[in-house]
Amino acid sequence: MSISKEFADILRAGRPQFNAQVVKARHQYPNFDTEAFNLFLQNCVDPLVTKINIDQRGPFCVDVFDLAIDLVGRGLIGGHVRGQLIQNLWNDAVAEFISLLLPRPSEVLASLTNALLNLEASNGSDVASEWMTLLRKYATSAPSSEVLIQLGVVFAWRAGAPQYRTVALRIIAEYPDFTYQALGLTNSAQALELSQTLGSNPWDSSLTGVKPFPRTIGEFTGLGGELSQPPKVRPCPAGFVVESGDRYFLLIVDCFGQMLLPSSKQEFNEASQQQYPKDNNLPLLKNGSVFTKRLTLEIDLPLEELQLVWNDYSAAIYSPYSFAIRVMPFV
Repeated sequence: MSISKEFADILRAGRPQFNAQVVKARHQYPNFDTEAFNLFLQNCVDPLVTKINIDQRGPFCVDVFDLAIDLVGRGLIGGHVRGQLIQNLWNDAVAEFISLLLPRPSEVLASLTNALLNLEASNGSDVASEWMTLLRKYATSAPSSEVLIQLGVVFAWRAGAPQYRTVALRIIAEYPDFTYQALGLTNSAQALELSQTLGSNPWDSSLTGVKPFPRTIGEFTGLGGELSQPPKVRPCPAGFVVESGDRYFLLIVDCFGQMLLPSSKQEFNEASQQQYPKDNNLPLLKNGSVFTKRLTLEIDLPLEELQLVWNDYSAAIYSPYSFAIRVMPFV
C-alpha cells in the first residue's frame, strides 16, 4: 500500500524540512524506528490528509509531522497493544470528526492520544476501546475542539472509568445538549437530571437503562493484580479505603465501572472511624449471603472471618482467605 498523491505532493514540496526533522529525531531518539514511522504516516496520517480541504492540507501535515515523530520516538507506535490502540484512534475515531481538529490538529490529537494511553494504563484496554467507540459515535456533537476535549472526560467515565465521575457530572451539567446521547438519554433535560441523581448516588443509573450489579475487585500481585495480601476494607464517602500489606488504595465503584487508586495509611485510619447506620437492619450478612433492599449475593468463601462493611450507597465483602473484594449497590 502506498500513500495518496495528495500526501505525496505535500511531502515532496516540504522534503528539506521533513527530512531535517527525521534526522533530528534519529539523534534525539537513538532507537527511532524509521520503518514504523513511515508506516504510521501511511496508515494513520495519510487517511486524515485526504479528508481535509486542499488549502488546509499543508499546514495540517507540518503540524502533525512532529507529533508523529514524537509518538514513534517514544516507542508508542508498533504492533503492541498501545500501538494498535493509537492506530485505531487515528484511523477509526478521529476520521469521523476531523473538522474539529482544525486549526490546531497536533494539539487536539496529542490530547486525545494522551487520554487514550492514560485510560489504557489505569483502566485497561477494554475501557480504552470503549472510550474510542463513544468518541467515534458522539464526538461530532461537539461544536468545537475545546468542547470535544471536555466530552472526552464524559466518554471516559461512561466507558468504565469512575475516577472521572465528579468531573464528568460537572461537564454534563454544563453541556447537556452535547452529552445526553452518549449517556443513552433522549434529551438534554434528562442529562441535567442525571447530573443530579448520580451526584447524589453513584449507582442510580435508572435514567440510562444500565442495571447496577455486584462487582468483584482485587487480585494477587503475583497474578498481575494490585494486592500483595488479602485486603482489609473500610468505608468512606468516596467509596472504600483498602489496606493490603504496606499499600493502601481508594476503591471507587459506580454504575459504569470500578477503580483502585493510590491512598494512604492516614486515610485508611480515618476511614476506620467512619460510622454508617443500617437501613431497616440492612445490609445483612447471613448464612454466607449478603442482603440489601433489592439484591442478594451468595458469597463463595469460607464463612469464618467473612467481613461486611458499607457506606451510604454500597456494601463491601472481604475475607482473609481471598484477594477479591465484592461490592454490592443498594439501589
